[in-house]
Amino acid sequence: MTQTSDDSLATLRHFRGVADGQTDNSAAFAAYMDYLQGQGGGTLSVPDGAYGIGRTLTIANGISLQMTPGARILALPGFGGDVVVQTQPDAEWPKDQYIIGGTIDGSKLPMVGLRIPKGLGITVQNLIVRNALKTGIEIGAERCHEVNLSSVRILVDRGVIAFPDSKGLHYIHGHDSQARDVIVVGYETGVWCTGGSNNFHMIHVWNYDQNISLRNCFCAAGPHNTYNQCYGDSPIVHAGEVGYGWYVAAPYTRVIACEIFANQWTVADTIIGIHLTPDAKECAFIGNHFWVGSPEQAGHPIDMRAAFDGALEGSTFLANTYTDHIHGGKVIALCSE
Repeated sequence: MTQTSDDSLATLRHFRGVADGQTDNSAAFAAYMDYLQGQGGGTLSVPDGAYGIGRTLTIANGISLQMTPGARILALPGFGGDVVVQTQPDAEWPKDQYIIGGTIDGSKLPMVGLRIPKGLGITVQNLIVRNALKTGIEIGAERCHEVNLSSVRILVDRGVIAFPDSKGLHYIHGHDSQARDVIVVGYETGVWCTGGSNNFHMIHVWNYDQNISLRNCFCAAGPHNTYNQCYGDSPIVHAGEVGYGWYVAAPYTRVIACEIFANQWTVADTIIGIHLTPDAKECAFIGNHFWVGSPEQAGHPIDMRAAFDGALEGSTFLANTYTDHIHGGKVIALCSE
């Protein structure tokens, strides 16, 4: 069924589409959105099944999307647009929306999986975003506050190559927000944040050996952000290149109780744990751990060029720990006013 009658819409807020992964349900989704908007808002529930769409699904202002764990919204071949699912970009000020459960599937196309361009108090929870090869989740192209993610997986399958400059989780002008319990796999940069006053907690970034090069696990380019118990798991670049656990390019960044690892897929002497640009002033790095896998088990040398490097003066380094095979940058304590 590709069209939905007004009678069924009037009695249900449960989506009734064709869950064969091939039929275009775009018109049916739009009809439900129009109906709920006419009722002053509500929640659209999507049951198990693979629901293809041929154009962007826009979640209208005042409407939340709740998918069962087995529900999947996927881009069909010839998709018209650059984002699979988005909140309403032309709304006056979207707020208090939920996007919960299920999977958004980019079908290995050069697209954004989920885009939240602006808003206040938007929650993304228990969601998988898969094979959106430009950006997994993009937040705040205009401006956002309190856009909070929890229990989210953003991934590109092994053997699938994301696009150059791809980002798993991208906070642009996103502020006063939190992301916690997030897994990011398969992008050139795992987490990129240019917004300020955000908190990232328990974020794990890594790539398979058959994904695009992982150049930055975390690009910390916005001020006043905190990264707590996050895991920069093995930047993977080619010999002669450099990959970073954290590339810090903004003041007042705090990296606390995080870890940076070099695994069996890393190329020797290509990893900087945490790099500070001259703009990274008055930052703090406390209780982080830098470690390297076993060269004997991997069958080739594994090492880390340096734990810290760059413009270190003016920042605080305290109680960080280091295993063997980390050649430089083992800062014991350094702080200045």
